[in-house]
Order: sequence, then C-alpha cells, then structure tokens
Amino acid sequence: YPSSFFSSVGGWIATGGYGIGSYRFGHLKDQIESIEVMFPSGEVKSINSKEDEFARFFGTEGQFGIVLSAVLKLRKKPEKSLSHLIYLESAEDAFVFITGLINAELKPNHIKYMGASHLEELNTFLGEHLFRLKDAVLVEFEEEEEATKFREFAEGRGILADDYLSNYLWHERLFPMKKRSGKPTPLACEMVIPIENAVSYLKEAEIILKRGGVDVEVESHIVGKDRALLMLSYMSDVRVPKTYFANMSLIPVLTRLGLKFGGVPYGIGIWNTPFINDKYDTKTLELYRAYKKEVDPNNIFNPNKFFAVKTKMANIPGMMFNPLIFRPLIRISATVTPIFGKRASSNGGLKEESVLEKIVYSCIKCGSCAATCPAYLVTNEESVLPKNKLYLAKKLLAGDAVSKTDSDMVFLCTHCEMCRAVCQNDLDLVTAWTELETMLETKFGKPEEAITEFVSTLESSEVYWRFVYKPFFQKESFTKETVNTDILSFYGG
Repeated sequence: YPSSFFSSVGGWIATGGYGIGSYRFGHLKDQIESIEVMFPSGEVKSINSKEDEFARFFGTEGQFGIVLSAVLKLRKKPEKSLSHLIYLESAEDAFVFITGLINAELKPNHIKYMGASHLEELNTFLGEHLFRLKDAVLVEFEEEEEATKFREFAEGRGILADDYLSNYLWHERLFPMKKRSGKPTPLACEMVIPIENAVSYLKEAEIILKRGGVDVEVESHIVGKDRALLMLSYMSDVRVPKTYFANMSLIPVLTRLGLKFGGVPYGIGIWNTPFINDKYDTKTLELYRAYKKEVDPNNIFNPNKFFAVKTKMANIPGMMFNPLIFRPLIRISATVTPIFGKRASSNGGLKEESVLEKIVYSCIKCGSCAATCPAYLVTNEESVLPKNKLYLAKKLLAGDAVSKTDSDMVFLCTHCEMCRAVCQNDLDLVTAWTELETMLETKFGKPEEAITEFVSTLESSEVYWRFVYKPFFQKESFTKETVNTDILSFYGG
C-alpha cells in the first residue's frame, strides 16, 4: 500500500507503484486483477492484468487515460504486526545488514533504512532524545516465527531498540511529512537504485549536498531483493529565491549522479522529463509514444509533462528541459550551485513570523483536510477548504487584492480542529484561522449575517450530524482486533 495515509489507489497507479510491503509482495501492478479506464475519446474500458495495455497505465502519470476503478487481489488480514528497529554505526553497516537479511531468506513484509539525521529530526519533533543518533533499519513481520529468526539474526550485528520505539515508527509510517520542521519548503530526489550501489551513491551525494550548504535526510524503502528506493530530502524556503533555486538545482545533479550508479528516477513528472530516456529503454518509449498517438491524438491528457515539457513564453522555459540542453546545464550546475547555494544559505533567515505566515508556506496541499471539513461538507464551497483559505491568506500577506466575497467565506468555519487532526505536517491551523479572521475583520468587517445563516444550515443538516456522530456509533469502530491492538488512533470531534 502507499507510504502516505492520504494517497489513493488511482494516484498510486499513475505515479509509482512501490510502497509499504513492496519487498515481500512486489509492485502494485502485481496486486491488481484489472483496471477500468476512461480514454480521451470518452470510451470506458476494462483492462485485465494479462493484456498488453495493462502495464502501460502504471507510472505513466495519466498520459493514456483516467483510471476509474481497480479490482484488487485480497489476502487474509494478518493476525499480528511485529516491528523491530536496529541501530547500526553507518550507512555502509546498515546496507551490509540489509543484504545479509535478504540472503538469510527471512520474510519481512517491509525493510526501511533511515539515516541518523532522520532520527535526529524525529527527536526534535518529539521534544525528547528518544532515538539514538545512528543509522537504523526498521523491519516488519506478520509471523512470530520470522520475527524470532530476525532477533537471532540481529544479535551481535547492531543494537535493537526498545519495542515501543519501533512500534512508534511503524505506527507513523503513513505520515512521512509529519516530522518536518524549520524551513517550510521540502525538496527531494527519489531514485530506484541497485542495493549494491546505494552506499557509494549516498557518499558522493553527501559531498555534493554539503558543498551546497543543505542538511539532508535519507530514507530508503527496500523494494526487492536487489533494488532500493532512495529518498534524499531537505528543507528550503521558496520565499528566499536565491537560496531556493540554488537548493532546487541540486536535485537534477543528484539524479544524474544516480544514473552513474545504475539508478533510474522513481517518477517523471516535469522535473525528470530530461531523464525519461534513462528510465525507459528505446523500445518502450517508442511503444508509449505510439500508444499516446493512438488513444490521445489531440494530446489532451497531461500534455505538458512526461514526454516533453511545454510552457508559456514561447516555450522557452520548456525548451530547457530538452535533454540536449538540460544535460550541459546540469554539468554547469554541479560546479556553480555549491558556491552560490552556500553563499545564499549564509545570508541569514527571515524576520520572526506569526503562525499564519509560517503555515501559508508550510502547507503541502495534500488535500487530506477536505474530507474532514464540516464547512465544506455542508456548503460545497471550495473557498472554505483549508488549502484555499491559506491561498487567500498568502495573497493578503503579499498585499494583493482580496474581495469581500472571498473574505466572508473564511468566516464559515466551526474551528472544530478536524483539519489539524489529520494534518500530516502537524500545522496549528486553528490558530492560523483566528489570525486570518482578525486580519479580514479589520479590513472588511465580520459577516455576522452569513455566519448566522451558516450555523443554522449546519444545525439543520442531517449530513452534518451524521458526520459528527459517525465515529461514535459505527459498530465497526470497536472490534475484537481493536481491543487487542497496541495503539489506537482516534480521529473524532
């Protein structure tokens, strides 16, 4: 399943296909019997896993059609989930341990590597020194016998952490952005690389990033007996253009370095379009282009990404993504960016900010709050959604024009804290709403009549009350499995 709580199966089909459990159970396409697709012509077709067309929809980012539904293969729900965390002295030791674990033919569902800086950031987020500042490997089993074999295998190879720490990490596995703090803008490079080359790649990448003046966190999901999905992430600030662009230009440098070690980009999107020839062989690309021409002759589905980037301004920015132009730019960037990046990073930070100012640039627009917002449920107005309120706040803080109509919609909020409860970035959204409302009230006044009508609509809405009481009266909420579980997450009012 995806490594984020807020992912959808359709989105996962389109963008990647690796996630939690990929080590044991393989790629997503191996877990699906068939998909239902709508083509640009409007035709809806069911495609089963044995048909040639089937694989073309995985990782191609909606180029050929919209995935409407998928028939998933099911298995019995595991009776147990047994996680273990082991500390190692270095990345090299960690990957030696992982290789040994694979060769020992144990059956973990998932294997994840975490660099020491990852655990240091987690300690900062928790406000306690709970995790050792060492590289670590997290594994999860569903059979007691396999977990026992693992403990025997791990003895003498590293330091096993207390169970409550491994359980915490496993419980939080679906919230990868939750620990982020400091600068508001995350940047990342994702590569699928041979396990045997992972450490060599990380050593060279660390040198590049240190020269660029950034602090990197490294995670890796082991997605096969010989492949690792490496994720190098660091924080920047889009409000400081020189630093941000210097930091951002490191990503293609890291991607190019990964190619040297036999890796390929995990996804294509826009930024990795220059590397599409490295991800796919010539025969596959020719097949994809021919299929695109066949099913989407007018190029209406995601036309400005994947195969080629097209932009405004006579497509001059888009031309830079042509591999023949982009490759030389990367070579220049590899030389120049460390100089300018370090210089830009040393110029100091921004002035002290309010909660709203910080949150406006920290929201990652995942959209998870939309499904829990009672105001949106009742009004069906996009402008009451948290991400759109933050967009309005961004305009207001920048001094751009904001209409009274848009301002009034901000006040249609119950301050129920449901948005914060599901926010994987743990943003203090309710405090931000209070600050935003105060600013707008000063500028436009408080729309008392609209608020009264909104409250009246809520109180008379069956949909709203069903939404409010659903967590308390669902029979499925407290089952035998719930009683016996180690950790219970409650998302209620």
